[in-house]
Amino acid sequence: MKRVMFIGCPGAGKTTLSEKFAKKVGLPIVHLDHLFWKPGWVQRDKPEFEELVRAELAKDEWVIDGNYGSTMEMRAARADTIVFLDFNRLFCVYRVIKRTLEQKYVQADGCPQKVDWEFINFILFDYPKRSRRVTLELMEKYPDITWYHLKGPSGVKRFMKEFEL
Repeated sequence: MKRVMFIGCPGAGKTTLSEKFAKKVGLPIVHLDHLFWKPGWVQRDKPEFEELVRAELAKDEWVIDGNYGSTMEMRAARADTIVFLDFNRLFCVYRVIKRTLEQKYVQADGCPQKVDWEFINFILFDYPKRSRRVTLELMEKYPDITWYHLKGPSGVKRFMKEFEL
C-alpha cells in the first residue's frame, strides 16, 4: 500500500481515519480540502485545483482524503487502495453538525467548520445521486484495486483493528 484514497459522504470520518492511517503506515497525507479551499471559503478555479491534485498524484506515496468528483477518476487510476466510507446519510448530517458546533479543527487554512442547508442538502440528496454512484461505478471499473467498503462505524472499527489504528 503506497497510494491510498479515502472517500465517502461528508461527515463519515474520512479526515480522522485517513490521518490515523497515514501516521500508522508512515505515508504522507494530502487533504483535498486544503488544496481546493483558499482562506475565507474561496474556491480555487478547477484547472488550478486539478493541477495541484496531479502534482500530488505524481508522487510515489500518499494518502489522499476527500471526494471532489472532478478528480475522482484520476485519483482512482493511480491508487492501489481505496477506502470507501459508505455511511447512513442522516448519521453523516449529525456528525457534520456536531463537528461544526465543536469547532475542533478547520476544514482548510482560514476555513472554520460550517454547516448550512446547502451542505445538508448535498449530503442527503446530491451525494447519493452523484458521488456515491460514481464510487460504485469505480469499484466495477477498477476491480484490481484493493477496496475497503466500510458501511458504518462497525466497519471502521474492523478496519482500524486490521491496521491496529
